[in-house]
Amino acid sequence: MHEAFKVQTSAGTLEIVDNVSIAPRCPVQSGDRIEVRGEMVHDAGRPPVVHWTHHDPANRHPSGFIRLHGRLYA
Repeated sequence: MHEAFKVQTSAGTLEIVDNVSIAPRCPVQSGDRIEVRGEMVHDAGRPPVVHWTHHDPANRHPSGFIRLHGRLYA
């Protein structure tokens, strides 16, 4: 199961897609400032998408996270 939300950055809009079967749901709200580490994917005609914002149980991707109000969601 995944959660997805859009964020506005100084470079434009991104979509964050987080696997909540692996990491806890991040209770981000409009106006929150977050820090994200993950793998960015570009699809023509769509905003970039950031995946792998959590650890990879198979260790094939670098671990990512979402940080909100000092708490890590990974």
